[in-house]
Amino acid sequence: MVYETVLPPDTQNEIEEFLEERYVGHAATMQAVDEIEREIEKLAANPTLGAVPRGTPFETRRIHRFKVDVADNSLTVEFMYCVNKNRPSIVFSGFREIRLVL
Repeated sequence: MVYETVLPPDTQNEIEEFLEERYVGHAATMQAVDEIEREIEKLAANPTLGAVPRGTPFETRRIHRFKVDVADNSLTVEFMYCVNKNRPSIVFSGFREIRLVL
C-alpha cells in the first residue's frame, strides 16, 4: 500500500527556504528537489523508515534523515511526520537541515 502524502504550507515553506538558501542555479535546485521528492516517495511506500523519538513529547511523530547530494555539496536533512493509518496518509510536520558535529 502506498500512503497519500500531505505537505502542509509550513513544511512546504521550510523546503523552499532550504532550497533557496543552499542552492544556486536551476540545475542544482532541481536536482535537490528530485532527491527530496524521492525520499517522500520512499516514505509513502514504507512509512516505518523513520525513527520514533522515544521518551519525548514527539513520540507520535517519526523522523526520517537522509542526505541531499548535489555536485560536491552533501547536506543531511530530516522530515518529521505522522502516520494516519485510518486514512492512510503521511502528514509531514517539518523539514530542516541537520548540521552534524564531528
